[in-house]
Amino acid sequence: MASQLGISDTEMNEMNSILHSSVVTEVVAQVEGMLEQIKSVTLNIAIAGESGAGKSSFINAFRGVTDDEPEAAESGVTETTQKALPYSHPTAKNVLLWDLPGIGTPSFQSRTYLEDVGLLKYDFFIIVTSDRFQEYHSNLAKYIMQAQKKLYFVRNKVDRDLEANARRRSRRGLTDDAVLDVLREDCKKNLRSGQVEHPQIFLLSCFHPQRYDFPALQITLLEELEGHKRHALLLSLPVLSSSLIQSKRNALDQDVWKKAIVASLRGVTRRAIVPKLMEILKYYQQTFCLDGKSLHRLANMTSVSFEELQGEVTSSFGRELSAQAVEDLLSQVASGHQLMANQLENKFPILGSVIAGGISFVASYFLLKSAIKDLSEDGERMDEYDIIDDAEIEEIKRSLANEDMPSAVDKIKDYFAQLDLVELNIAITGESGSGKSTFINAFRGLGDEDDDSAETGVVETTTEPTAYPHPKFPNVKLWDLPGIGTPRFKADEYLKQVKFERYDFFIVIASDRFRECHSNLAAEILQVKKKFYFVRSKIDNNIEAEKRKKTFNREKTLDTIRNNCIKGLEEIGLKSPAVFLISCFELGLYDFYRLEQTMERELPQHKRDVLMLALPNITLEINERKKKALQSNIW
Repeated sequence: MASQLGISDTEMNEMNSILHSSVVTEVVAQVEGMLEQIKSVTLNIAIAGESGAGKSSFINAFRGVTDDEPEAAESGVTETTQKALPYSHPTAKNVLLWDLPGIGTPSFQSRTYLEDVGLLKYDFFIIVTSDRFQEYHSNLAKYIMQAQKKLYFVRNKVDRDLEANARRRSRRGLTDDAVLDVLREDCKKNLRSGQVEHPQIFLLSCFHPQRYDFPALQITLLEELEGHKRHALLLSLPVLSSSLIQSKRNALDQDVWKKAIVASLRGVTRRAIVPKLMEILKYYQQTFCLDGKSLHRLANMTSVSFEELQGEVTSSFGRELSAQAVEDLLSQVASGHQLMANQLENKFPILGSVIAGGISFVASYFLLKSAIKDLSEDGERMDEYDIIDDAEIEEIKRSLANEDMPSAVDKIKDYFAQLDLVELNIAITGESGSGKSTFINAFRGLGDEDDDSAETGVVETTTEPTAYPHPKFPNVKLWDLPGIGTPRFKADEYLKQVKFERYDFFIVIASDRFRECHSNLAAEILQVKKKFYFVRSKIDNNIEAEKRKKTFNREKTLDTIRNNCIKGLEEIGLKSPAVFLISCFELGLYDFYRLEQTMERELPQHKRDVLMLALPNITLEINERKKKALQSNIW
C-alpha cells in the first residue's frame, strides 16, 4: 500500500497511528495539529551591517520582494533603520528577517549592540557590507560567536565592482570568476586579521540574486538548519537554483497525505473539499514562485515579458484555477483509483465513515502529488531565465519613442538599462589554429590588432576559458575555449573542464575537413542538451586555392565543403544539421548572416535582443532589425 501511494514506510506507520481512531473530529484535529506545528515555528534571521551596505535590499531579495512593493523593507541613501524591524515573508509569515540598526557609526558600540537588538531571539546572523570588512565587523562577529550563534558574511554589490573594472579586466584577460576570487580572498584576509577564523563569505548582488553566491547562501543556510525551521526557510526561499526546486518538491511531498486527510474528512461530499484544495494549490504556486506576483517580479528582474514567462507555465495547476476546474480534475483522478480507495477503506474504516469515502482521500492525494510534480517541472523550465545550475552552486561553495526625440532617448536609455541585466555567454571552441580568436574579434567588430581583441597566433594561445566582452555591450561575452584534439583536452572530459553549464550555446569552428575530434565534441555537447552551431572557417582560403583549377566552380566548391561537414554531423545522429561557411575577414560573404539569423531565432526573446544589438553591421537587414528592436521598445 505504501508503494502504491508513493510514500515511505515511516509515513505509512504514521498514518496507521493516527487513522486507528473511529472519530473523524479526533483524526482531523490530530493531523491539523501536526501541520500547525510546522507553521507555528518561527525563524528569526538578523541582518546587520553599516549604513548603505544594502541591508534592506538584501532583506527584500531574500524574500523575493522588489524594493518598491508595499511589503518591502525601506531602502535609501541614508540610514533608514533606527531600531530592529521585523519583515515577514509574504507567504511564510513565520519567517522573519530583522533589519538591525546600522553598525560602524559613532553611536555604535559592539559590546552593547547585540544586547540592545535582542541577541537571543535570533536563530542566526548575516553581516552585510558593500565594501571591505572592517574592524567593527570583526568585533561584532566575535561577540556573535561567543554567544554561540551561527554567522554568515555577505559582500554585497559585487556587480558594481565587476562593471567598474570591466575594461581593465578584459585587457588583462581576467574573467569575472578570477575577480570574484580576489574579492573573496580579500574578505577572508580582513576578517582573519580581526581574529575571525574560517568565515563563511558570500559575494552577491541584491539586484541580480540569480547570479553570484546568492543560491549558494540559500543552500548553505538550509544545510545548517534542522527540523521545522529548515522546512520553514526552504518553502519561503525564492527559486534561484534547480536543487532548491527539488528540495521544495521533496518537502511538500512529505505533507501531502496529511493535507489530503484534512481535506477529505472535512468535506461531506467531493465538491465540498474543492475550496480546501484550491487553497493548497495556490500555496504550491507561491512556493514554486509561479503565481502572478512572482512571475511579475521575475519579469522585472530579467527584463523578460510577463506573458513570455507565463507561457512557460504549461501545467494546468500553474494557471488561474476555478472551483469547477479543480472539481473536474478531482473527478478525473478519482475515476482511475476506485480500487485503491476500497482497499484503503478496508484498512482504515474511518475513511468510509463520510459520504465521499476513501475515494476523496485518494483523489485528493494524487491530485496534490501531481500538482507538486507538474509545478516543480514548470519551475525547472524557468532555467532559461537565469536560475543557477547545481554544478555552479557546488563550485561556488567549494571555492567559497514615441512623441519627441528627448522622450525617445530616455526610453532607449531605459531599454539599454534593462538589457544590462541580461547576460549572453557564447562558447567558441575548435582545434588550435582554426581561427577561434579571429572569429571572436570579427563577431565583436574588432580587428586582430585592436585594443581588447582576442590574442591570435600560429600556436595555441588559449589554455583556459577566457571571456571577451563586447566593447559596447559587455554583458555579451564570447568565451575563447582551449583547443580541442590535444592530449590535454579529451572530448569526454573537455566540457566539464571548460564548465559547460555557464554557456548559452556553443559555436564549434573548423578550418579544414570535418574530423573525429569535431564529431566527438558535437556528440558530447548534444548529450548535455546544449545548442551548438558548426562553423567552417577560412572559406576564403579554400576559394583562392580552388580558383587555380580550370574546372573551378564557386558554388560547387562551397557545396562540397558544406556536405563534408553535414555528413560528419549526421553520423552522430544529428538530423538536418546546420553548417555555416564563413570568412572572418569577409563577414559579408558566405553564411555569416545566416548564422546570425539562426542564433537569433533560437534564443529566448530577452537574450535575442541583446544578441541583435551586439552583432556587427554587415548587412542592411541587420541594421533594419536593430532599428526595429529599438523602436519596439521606445513606446
